Amino acid sequence: MKGYERKNPLHVVKRLELDERERKSSQALIEGHIRAHSREVARELGIEGVSFQRAEVDVGALRKSVAALASLLQVNPQRVLDYKLHSELQFLAPPYDESWSVGAGAPLSAWDGASYVFGGNGFSASGFGVVLTSDRHVSVSIMPQGTFTAGWANFTSDPPLYSSGGAGAVVYCDGDLLLSRKPRVWTVRDPAEYTNATFDMSFASTATPPWPGSFGPDPLAPIIFDMLPGKRYLVWFYVWQLNQAIAGKSFLVFVNASVPLIALHTADPLFLH
Repeated sequence: MKGYERKNPLHVVKRLELDERERKSSQALIEGHIRAHSREVARELGIEGVSFQRAEVDVGALRKSVAALASLLQVNPQRVLDYKLHSELQFLAPPYDESWSVGAGAPLSAWDGASYVFGGNGFSASGFGVVLTSDRHVSVSIMPQGTFTAGWANFTSDPPLYSSGGAGAVVYCDGDLLLSRKPRVWTVRDPAEYTNATFDMSFASTATPPWPGSFGPDPLAPIIFDMLPGKRYLVWFYVWQLNQAIAGKSFLVFVNASVPLIALHTADPLFLH
């Protein structure tokens, strides 16, 4: 019997740099996704009139300022960990390719992979994206390596008050939605006086608490999909929270994720006949 020969998987998946037009297009994609996400959460919680406001940030000027500061402080802004341990495993490291934020979200998460939101009324989110392409048809598994921490604390009983938050992952292929996950880690409604909750886990393991009798939680990652040659894949990771009627009340809430590394595993696609 003739032995099985693996195809050579070297130099399969690469990162792409976007020009200004492509960057605006990717920003529009994630903004549309996050807006839909905020409406979905608000509808499920029965909340009306949720605010969704982006701060006016000149990202181009901000990037130049960060690069100038990095040069002044002798910080290497180049990607120092984008390499392959072997032919099927790659690691991607900051700075990532794209940042996006809304509300109280941090605007520069692509710089170091740190996304965080401190509580405010309305919907807030912070995240980063990488842009990938492949020179042949492969199956990929993407696993963000990092931590997720969040918490809320209430000091007075002053209803109504709503808070919910979690993480998210979304993949676009040439502008078309390919995959989306939006785990909700906590939801609290009119909490009692002097109550709190904290959450500490790996970013990849964030999940919506399962319903009784279900098959258990569905974690954020790994995210698995097929890549076709010549296509452009935009992969976003983010954290989010939605708060209503917390202004002026003794209620504190935050969510933070730190992802200093993304592991990307490639394999030949599996065909079932």
